Amino acid sequence: MRKILIKYNDREVPAFLLARFDMVDNEFVSVKGFFGRTRDIFTPIERQYCLVFIPWKHHEKELALISMSEVI
Repeated sequence: MRKILIKYNDREVPAFLLARFDMVDNEFVSVKGFFGRTRDIFTPIERQYCLVFIPWKHHEKELALISMSEVI
């Protein structure tokens, strides 16, 4: 297990990296259509995520699914 530093709940927290994978996520996008109308659609986007174990000292231990952009 590798120990990494992540940004979780606006804090930098040490955690253990368990898995790294790609997952398709839907993103809400506004697109201009004909005659100046805008349409709201969901676009599938593939992003990288991590499964981490956070060993809190004075809280319940936690498994979290975070995006790779939150890994410091």
